[in-house]
Amino acid sequence: MSVKKRVVVVALLWLTVLFGCAGGNIEENQAAPTLPDDVYEEIIAHYRNHRYDLVKQYIARSQESGVRDKRLYFLSGILAWEAGNYEQAKTAFKQAIDLDPEYSDAYNNLGILYMRDKEYTEAESAFHKALENPLYLTPEKALVNLGKLMEAEKNDKAAEQYYRHAIKLKPGFFQAYYNLGMLFYRLENFRLAAAVFDQAVKLAPRWPPVWFWYGMSLKETNEYGKARAAFGKVQALKPDSEMAKRAAVQLKKLPDN
Repeated sequence: MSVKKRVVVVALLWLTVLFGCAGGNIEENQAAPTLPDDVYEEIIAHYRNHRYDLVKQYIARSQESGVRDKRLYFLSGILAWEAGNYEQAKTAFKQAIDLDPEYSDAYNNLGILYMRDKEYTEAESAFHKALENPLYLTPEKALVNLGKLMEAEKNDKAAEQYYRHAIKLKPGFFQAYYNLGMLFYRLENFRLAAAVFDQAVKLAPRWPPVWFWYGMSLKETNEYGKARAAFGKVQALKPDSEMAKRAAVQLKKLPDN
């Protein structure tokens, strides 16, 4: 089916949802309809294929038809965020939350945007709101974001606790290990940083930056052989990258023995 025909079919489906099932106009006290799951999956497929204009058409048509679906507001927020329209993104995430006050993913994204604008009080509140929902499937994300927020507020001890909590909840969550390793490195606790990065490289073995900071931590603990291997890994993964050039500089600083 062509894209044009698909849009027409979807429009008819929306009209069926709006009027066919209700037998007429929606009563004022009746909840506005949500989007059928198969139509939503179609929209997500277009999003994953980077057909953003078509996604926006679907969203606009749904709103014109009276459909109010938290998923569409959330997706509108993502599109606005990716386009650099941060205030518009905030508004969309808030609209999603209005429809579902326990929408943890929307709270988490809203918190990130608040943190970006250095609205730290609002950010912290949003992250905690995300965590209040016992059905939140990825609480480790909000915990890591709280860790970042604590670092921004110069509360390193709280940041460490949030990162460790995220790791406890999801031992395979790379971002928590990476952030914790970077925190220890910044605090010049190089031995702990190396221990954390040792775990992180196992979770993301093809990401050059984690090997680079693993090497930097090992260099500071005088484990030169392991440091040399870590820097070499950076060069092997992306030979022409800026990170590989930085690794080459560090390799020259290592003792020969």
